[in-house]
Amino acid sequence: MTDPYTFWVAFYAAVVATAVAAWDVAKWKLQGPRLSVSIQPGMKLVGGWGKREERTFISVRVVNRGDRPTTITNLTYALYDNDWQAFANKMNVKYAAVIVDQSEAQPIPYVLSPGEQWSGLAWQDADVERMAREGCLMLRVHHTHSNTPISNQVRLRATSPAD
Repeated sequence: MTDPYTFWVAFYAAVVATAVAAWDVAKWKLQGPRLSVSIQPGMKLVGGWGKREERTFISVRVVNRGDRPTTITNLTYALYDNDWQAFANKMNVKYAAVIVDQSEAQPIPYVLSPGEQWSGLAWQDADVERMAREGCLMLRVHHTHSNTPISNQVRLRATSPAD
């Protein structure tokens, strides 16, 4: 039979080693860029002196809450038949498009440093509205630290506040 003192020292060492290993895994998972993406459909632009742009836009905001920079490479639309296909079957895209000229002030590709924000616009025309109502339209932000884009579903309001 082993000495109880030896057993408890070995047990304590095993618990501490496991805790340190778990902490290292947690730190490794939290490293790098952590992007938070928010979208706001139905936006109008108002210029100086109250001048209005007649088109409607989807406002896109990306914030890097991580500890490393990343580069935003593309902003795209992807249309699926329904929410389940968008969630489960990422390859079954009915329609896809790259959104160009998203931001004059922060053109893509754009290096997004930790704590920084990128803002852009996607044109919300009649085709985009039809796709958002008839299927599951996803607005996706592509960046260099993942092969999988960050997706948000475009959900239209019943009426625009400007109407």
